[in-house]
Formats: sequence, structure tokens, C-alpha cells
Amino acid sequence: MDNKALLSNVRFAAVDHDRLPKYGPEELNICSIADKQQEMGVKLAGLTNRVDSADTGIDAVQQAVLSIQGQIRDLSEATKSILPASSENNTTNELSTIPPPLSSLRHVDRSHNIVISVVEENRDHSVWRDTVLDVLRTAAGRDVHIEDAFRLGAYQSSKKRPILVKLRSIWDRRLVLAGARNLNNDVLFRRKVFINADKSLEERRRDTLRRLKQRAESNEQQVDVSDDGILTTDGTVCFSVRAGFLNRQVFGSSGGDDNENVDMSRPVAAYRDGSV
Repeated sequence: MDNKALLSNVRFAAVDHDRLPKYGPEELNICSIADKQQEMGVKLAGLTNRVDSADTGIDAVQQAVLSIQGQIRDLSEATKSILPASSENNTTNELSTIPPPLSSLRHVDRSHNIVISVVEENRDHSVWRDTVLDVLRTAAGRDVHIEDAFRLGAYQSSKKRPILVKLRSIWDRRLVLAGARNLNNDVLFRRKVFINADKSLEERRRDTLRRLKQRAESNEQQVDVSDDGILTTDGTVCFSVRAGFLNRQVFGSSGGDDNENVDMSRPVAAYRDGSV
């Protein structure tokens, strides 16, 4: 209609002025750029204010940290002046001698293992291994297959080291442990040879703790056992689950299991043939 000049006598009025262009077509690009520059300037000023306020907050935090560090240094110096140097050294030495928790020992699969005690020592391995086979046969009532068997601990002519036996199956282990009482029916083994389950070092020490406690109580000694497994007899600390025997003289020559400190979690090769 405009091309045909049909609107020359028509006037138009804006209903919404906000929808009208602010500039003429020839000025649109330059003015739009100016407006954008002004808008960016306002945003930049706001961002600058925020950065300045953040810097102020960081400075306050840094000052607070420096103040705390200074207080820590003052407290450390005051503590050193109170505690003698010898006391610090003694405390350090005591802490360094504390053994690691037993729970830190690596897990060992004992599901096939048993321990045979009080079998006569013999430098000829075949001799005591034949005795082990006889013991297992007596307990189980049949032949039992063995994967491995070796002595625990260092060789001493006056002592009979226990023998760790690894059986072929879990069922054989259960059968042997259940029939361990059958050894009392054999003259050769009655009250001489014993079969027990292979236990961890902590479990064996707890068993030793219970035996020592019962022995001391039967001797009418004053006994105290702490929550962390420390046995005190007549005021003398003598045994702990964490460190083993601390004073054997309290119990005399038969004061406990000579193998309660043997670490059965060590590799088999370390104990085989009495090398340890």
C-alpha cells in the first residue's frame, strides 16, 4: 500500500512509546554502541566494588591467621619453659617403645590350620612329621592329608616347639579338632600331646591372659585387669595383650606360654626347618 501511495493521507500514532526506536535509522548503530558502553561501564564499576570488598575480607582473614599463629608460638614457648628437657626425652622414648596395635597385623587365612604342642624335638624332620601323622590319625580316626607342617620359633634343645600344620581341607580341620579328646585314649599321647586351633597373636595372648589371671586368683593373689588388657598381680604389671609378658618372674618358671609371642602371620618359609 505504501508503494502504491495509498497511505499518503493516513497518520499513525504510537500506542506504546517504549516500543518505538530511540534513534533514527541513520543513527541507530552509533547510539546503540554508546548505550552498550555505558551499560558495561556500570557493570564494571559494580564488579570493581565487589573485588575491593573481597580483598578487604581476605586481609582480615590473613590478619586473624597471623594472630592465631602468634598465640600458638607463645603457648609452645610457655610449655617448653614448664616441662624440663629430660621429661620430654623420656616421654619420647616411652612412646617410641610402644608396639604397634595388633589389629595392624595383616590378615592370615587360618581356616585350614591347627597347632600341635609338646611333640618331641628331633633334628630329623621325618621323625616328628611321622609323629604328627600318628597324632592326626588318632584324633580323626582315619588318615588326614597334610599340605605343610613346620616348627614355630627358634630351636632350643630344652624346649618343644609347637608345630603348625596346614591341612588340605577345612573339614579335616574340624574333624581333627573335634576328635582331639581321642588322644587321651592313646598311651603315647595321653596328657603329652595337645591339638588346638591356629589363632592370631592377639587371640593367643588373650587366652594366656585368662590363664594367668585364673592361676593368680587360685594362688590368692591380688589381680587386676584393665580395659585395654593389662594384667597386674600384687601391684606388679606382668602381662598385656598388646606387648605380651612384661615380668615373667611373677609367675615362676612355668609362668606362661613360651610361644605366645611367636608371630604366626609371618611367611611359612621364615619358620620352616627351624630357621627362626
